[in-house]
Amino acid sequence: MEITLEGLSLGKPTIIKDKEYFSTNEYVHDFITEMSKFTNKFVVHVQVPSQLTLSETSKDITYNKV
Repeated sequence: MEITLEGLSLGKPTIIKDKEYFSTNEYVHDFITEMSKFTNKFVVHVQVPSQLTLSETSKDITYNKV
């Protein structure tokens, strides 16, 4: 599935049990910043997760494979 950089930056952190990991933006920010020196045209493909957990505080999909 293709999404925009803005959509990618809205990615929520992965939460496993009680541990919260980085948000999608935290994972890709440095790469996007570095590559912005060469281009401003990015095509972002994400894989929809095969498993997801919905909680009372989070009802968004987290993209783990970008």
